[in-house]
Amino acid sequence: MSEIYLSKINQAIFSLLNADWGLRADKGLGAMIFDALGFERDGKIIPNSGKRIRPTLACLTCGAFGGDIDRVLPAAAALELLHNFTLIHDDIEDCSDLRHGRPTVWKRCGQALAINGGDYLIGLCFRSVHAAARVENLPVFIDLFDEMYKKVTFGQHLDMSFENRLDLTTDDYLGMISGKTVALLRGAMQLGAAAAGADAVSIQRIRDAGKKAGIAFQLQDDYLGIWGETDRFGKSVSTDITGKKTTFPIIFALGKSAEFSDFWQAYDGSEEKVGEIRDRLEALGAREATRARVREESGAARTILSELFGADGSAAGIDADRAALIELIEFLMTRDR
Repeated sequence: MSEIYLSKINQAIFSLLNADWGLRADKGLGAMIFDALGFERDGKIIPNSGKRIRPTLACLTCGAFGGDIDRVLPAAAALELLHNFTLIHDDIEDCSDLRHGRPTVWKRCGQALAINGGDYLIGLCFRSVHAAARVENLPVFIDLFDEMYKKVTFGQHLDMSFENRLDLTTDDYLGMISGKTVALLRGAMQLGAAAAGADAVSIQRIRDAGKKAGIAFQLQDDYLGIWGETDRFGKSVSTDITGKKTTFPIIFALGKSAEFSDFWQAYDGSEEKVGEIRDRLEALGAREATRARVREESGAARTILSELFGADGSAAGIDADRAALIELIEFLMTRDR
């Protein structure tokens, strides 16, 4: 079912871009935005250009509540524009050269044009959301996008302001990712529920599930960024470590040991010390603490989904959309790469 939705999502996104006068009027802007969204100008998908997780969540949630996904599809497409706006700006702010194995927008076009391109994309996003809200008589779409935009921008501000700080707590970190990472995943599920006409209690419950799943998603990413390659391939290099990213395991260890705090502050990002840092983190309990928090947040998300839709995706009375939604969320929380 999600593969069918993926095709519809891509068609909806391409239609939004193709109908925009600005992207037609300026070939450079058009090429930048189409490429950022993973399209050739003729609509062909660029390989490995993104999974469309957030719009898929919106569509599956709508279907899981018995709604018509055509009601949420325009907003779901706009959500992918919002997501890619954040990626364009994040890559500049993080000085990232590659995304999905290809040069980032700012590396290809320069910082100034990339910033402006991201700004144009968010404008197109909100114009599309307002149109969808009018057509479907769902003003809540606008409220949800306002919240997502503010939360994700504030989360990115916190993420950047956290760099090189040694006094952070794990609660500080969870607050940051609740904006930067969680906001769009949670918002996607709320969009789907609202489009399906779910009641206020169910929308709040799906919001809660989205938050828990989003936290688990990010913490699993943090875990893989340090131990994932070792678990799967035996490699000793971790870009999260060499890049000195302030992720959950690092913050946990900083709070446990002044010695590790001094060591981390002096660390120069060399690959030679990656193994030692992994060993230090594990000895301080950071590895197990991260896995335990993933299990806690994942378990809470599963409980909410079970209460809403049934014990699991194969239980009697659970339709294909509910099964696919639960499967996708399970993948996000437990993926190994």
